[in-house]
Amino acid sequence: VKGLNYPVNVGRNIARLEAATHFIFPSDVELYPSPGLIPDFLSMIRRNEDPALHRDNPRVFVNSIFEVKKDILKIPESKAELLAALDSGDAIPFHQKVCSLCHSIPNSTEWMDKSHIQ
Repeated sequence: VKGLNYPVNVGRNIARLEAATHFIFPSDVELYPSPGLIPDFLSMIRRNEDPALHRDNPRVFVNSIFEVKKDILKIPESKAELLAALDSGDAIPFHQKVCSLCHSIPNSTEWMDKSHIQ
């Protein structure tokens, strides 16, 4: 469809254009955000510490996505649990086996540094 920024999903475009907020968190039904993600994000915004907050518009905050094995007993709920699942092979970066370059995570090496676990 000509003129649409994201022709794959007209519903997302309608929601994006009609949102009554400065921040939009697009997600799919099969994605499970970390508990506390939204309050933590809003807290970060209020603290105004992230360098990205000082850039001119538009600002995009990427939520990294990981796949977990379907038989995993507990979905990781923290960075520490996710790193453990990645180490054990119970989790992988999203579409790592399909097209790892298509879904590479900027600064993933720094993010996965265990010394920064909160």
